[in-house]
Amino acid sequence: MASPEPLAPSGALAVPATGGRRSYWRKLSSHPFFWPGASLVTLVLLVALLAPEIAPHPYWQIYPNSGLGPTGGPLPPQWSLRGFFLGTDWLGRDVLSRLVWSARISLQVGIFASAISGAVGLLIGLVSGYFGGWVDMVLMRFTDIMMGFPFLFFLILVIALIGPSVEVIYMSMGLLSWQSIARFTRGQVLSVRRETYVDAAAAVGGSRSRIILRHIMPNIITPVVVLASLSISGNIIYESTLSFLGIGVPDPIPSWGKMVSGGLSYLMVDPTLVLFPILAISITTIGFNLLAEAFNATANPRSQRRGRR
Repeated sequence: MASPEPLAPSGALAVPATGGRRSYWRKLSSHPFFWPGASLVTLVLLVALLAPEIAPHPYWQIYPNSGLGPTGGPLPPQWSLRGFFLGTDWLGRDVLSRLVWSARISLQVGIFASAISGAVGLLIGLVSGYFGGWVDMVLMRFTDIMMGFPFLFFLILVIALIGPSVEVIYMSMGLLSWQSIARFTRGQVLSVRRETYVDAAAAVGGSRSRIILRHIMPNIITPVVVLASLSISGNIIYESTLSFLGIGVPDPIPSWGKMVSGGLSYLMVDPTLVLFPILAISITTIGFNLLAEAFNATANPRSQRRGRR
């Protein structure tokens, strides 16, 4: 199934397992994209975590009298202590409150979907790479079939059948977007399986589960986690797309995509209704993409060398 592809490196992610981690993080922190990306992501995370304290009004509260203009339209930004700092929307709800609460929804969907896809891809890749034979053939052919289907179409279909909710959205995204992680994990397992310490563990009678959990997984888990985290920005964009189309999170839960969709009708009257959520989406995705590029360049030096040519 055509999933939201993370920024996958062309070769194996050469993240050190033990002694080289200090050197790896030193190189990562010196990458020019790391600190700008980390700053933007930290800002969005703080906004999401502190949403109850930052939001001046309940995000679901409608103010039919004070929140709408004389003609019944949204109010522009008001720079007063008790006013609506970023104005109100078409129903008379506070834009700032909905904007900061949307950060929590978007990050919840993006991070949880990436965690689910990473866990599923890790499990399938481990089993496929370690056991090989017909198990490998069946799992990889199933993975190829899943990659051949349009991701967004099936995502819309699943949500339409089950019903929209935050949990359904991130679970659907995670369960439909694990394929690239599974194939990458399989390649890492095939490489680690040839190591001497794995043969030694099998020779002394170590069980398959023990070999996988104690000797193989610790040596591949870091690059797999890095690869899974690269899909967070794509998941956020997909959630915004679903909400923009009207099949995302249900009312009254706020979403940046839903804010953009509703604000389009008032674009000529008050463009800030569209500008603010688009700016929030841009800041979030740019931050995660900058971090992704820093992780990718540090973990796969060959791609960094190619970029300098």
